[in-house]
Amino acid sequence: MSEPAAAAATPDPSKPAAWEPQGARGTGDGQSFPIRPAADPAAPAAAPAAAPAAAPVLGRGGAEIPPEAISERLERERRKWMREEYGTEDPAEVERLKASRRKEAEERLARDKEYEKLRTAEEKRRRDEMTELERYKADIKARDEELQRTREELNRTKTDVLAGQQDAVIDKVATAAKVAPKFVRYAKADLAAHFRSLPVAEQNSFDQKALDKWFGKYAKDNPEFILADAAPEAPAAAAPKVAPAPTVRKVPVGTPRPAAAPARPAGRDTTPDMHNGKTVLPGRPNSMNKTELAEYMRSKGMRVL
Repeated sequence: MSEPAAAAATPDPSKPAAWEPQGARGTGDGQSFPIRPAADPAAPAAAPAAAPAAAPVLGRGGAEIPPEAISERLERERRKWMREEYGTEDPAEVERLKASRRKEAEERLARDKEYEKLRTAEEKRRRDEMTELERYKADIKARDEELQRTREELNRTKTDVLAGQQDAVIDKVATAAKVAPKFVRYAKADLAAHFRSLPVAEQNSFDQKALDKWFGKYAKDNPEFILADAAPEAPAAAAPKVAPAPTVRKVPVGTPRPAAAPARPAGRDTTPDMHNGKTVLPGRPNSMNKTELAEYMRSKGMRVL
């Protein structure tokens, strides 16, 4: 590039930037784009964009709720919470009660830490005064107590699981007995009373069969607890009738079979003879007249009378 051309291409910093010609700068892939001029520092700053308007709050029936009504409702809820939590609506009194509660909680936490520290020290002192055998006995006693607590918790968990399973079985049997859902709880209470009245031996042998039998009797004795639309049991469907097998007549030995119809000779043309679009059959729209029939017979070598 020559020096004049290079000087012309160099921008003058003392002049404001202008649109550069198309293709002055490229994207690196052969395409070019125009460069916008730099912002003028003397130009006034653009005003910030206005915040979008908040969506209206709609109440029942689609009516818009005024912001004043929303603020009043929030204030009422805040004052209600203050009354229920602190017994007053005075903000200063509420802050005083909050500070008092925080102080009490901190003091309680400090006391608990001090108690735990003293208890640990006392336990250490007591163990130091024990002989080795006494320490072993104390450790065994502590482990036995922990094991007993674990067993009791496990038994409670097993009892809860079994109770849930039994409850599900009872619900299933009650549904099969057509007991209305709103009366199932009454049926369970009656079942529990019946079970407690049984001897211990019968309680231990109370199984699914006994449960089904009790619910069957309960449904008969309490028809008001049964679903009104419970359809009666349909009778067993009758077996489909099977048509008897056709009777085969036995043919005596030596009886000749009936003669079959004679077969049609092979190669014989059964279609009517046609000649010049006319047929030899009478009574047809295209039947031959007497002259055409004589001509046809002579062409076949037949004698014409």
